[in-house]
Amino acid sequence: MENKTAPECERAGELMMKYMDGELTEREILKLREHLEVCPACKEDFITYDFIHEELSQGAGLISPPDGFVKAVMTKVSALPSPKKIAAAAFDTKLRTLWAVISALFGVAFLLVWYKDPILSYMSGISWLSGYVGAIIPAVDRLYGAAASFFSNISAFAMTALDFISAYKYVFFAGFCVLCGVQFFISRRRAAAGKARDKA
Repeated sequence: MENKTAPECERAGELMMKYMDGELTEREILKLREHLEVCPACKEDFITYDFIHEELSQGAGLISPPDGFVKAVMTKVSALPSPKKIAAAAFDTKLRTLWAVISALFGVAFLLVWYKDPILSYMSGISWLSGYVGAIIPAVDRLYGAAASFFSNISAFAMTALDFISAYKYVFFAGFCVLCGVQFFISRRRAAAGKARDKA
């Protein structure tokens, strides 16, 4: 008996599947026969596959799906979300995660800015952290100065904006009323178009 290698057995397995589907050429049939003559394991597999194939092909007409099976499957398929909805949901999840990370970073920065002295003194009391705290104190001081400057600028801008709005409050009120009217008109047009589409 020849000693056949695993790749030849894998190729024989592929040929067996093609044989069951009736897709083998004459040359491939000869190759499969030659291999089965020298490989008892593949020959046993072929006999098993052939038996299962014969049994299934004889009983193919005996089994039929229950009434309403196709309709139930198609209902479930149509209920699946569209790829656009799946992509939108994935984008929403990523956006929520991004906002959560930004919020957490902002919260940590806020705590470090407003409670920097107690936090840094507590951390410098821990022996293995004291070296790191000494290294980050200048960075925290710079961050604190930048945050104070930023909040001072924001405060000045807010005061200027409030002064501007109070000086022109009637103009802003009229503009706000016009925007509300335009939005109302747009929503009525969309509702009318939706009703017309539903009737069609």
